[in-house]
Amino acid sequence: MSKYNEISHTRRHLLQGKMFLLPRISSETAPRKQLRVKFVVEKRTVLKFSTRTRYGLRAMVELANDANGEGIFQKDISVHQDISVKYLDHIIHSLKAAGLITSTKGKKSGYILTRKPSEISIYDIHTALENEICVIECLSSGINCTRMDECSVQPFWKGLNQVVIEYFKNTSLEEIASGKLKVE
Repeated sequence: MSKYNEISHTRRHLLQGKMFLLPRISSETAPRKQLRVKFVVEKRTVLKFSTRTRYGLRAMVELANDANGEGIFQKDISVHQDISVKYLDHIIHSLKAAGLITSTKGKKSGYILTRKPSEISIYDIHTALENEICVIECLSSGINCTRMDECSVQPFWKGLNQVVIEYFKNTSLEEIASGKLKVE
C-alpha cells in the first residue's frame, strides 16, 4: 500500500496542496534537518453509499455463503470481512430487527439468513441499515428544498434515484454471493 493510500480521506482533504516541515530522520550524531513535503491529492467526485451499507452487504454475503447452514459466529464474520466486532454488532442488530437474519439456537450459536439468498434483495439489506436511497440531498424525505418548484434538473435526479432503487431491488443477495452478477 502506498503512502498516498495510507492517509485517510479526511486528512488527504485537509492536506491538499499544503506544505509541511517534517523532521528528517538521521543518525544521532548528524544535526537535525527539516524535510519539505507537499501532499498532492487527486480530486474525485464519487456517488458513495454508507460504510454501514457496504459492510452490511459483505456480512450478508458471508452468511449467504454458509455451506453447512449451522450459522456463522459474529467474530468469524468480523475476521473474514475485516469489520470490527463492535461496528459489526450494530449492523447485526439492524439486520436482525429487519428480519433478514436470526441467531441459531444452542450453546454455539451463530447467525443465519431467515430467507433464501435468492429472496433477499440488495434493497432489503440497504433499507435495513439506512432510511432511504438518495443520490442528492434535496430528494431526501424531511428536506424542504426552497427551489423545489422551480428546479428544472430535479426530474433528472429523481429519475437517476429511481434507476438506483430499481437496480437494488432487482439484484438478489444470491447473485452477488455466487458471483453470477455480471456488468456489461
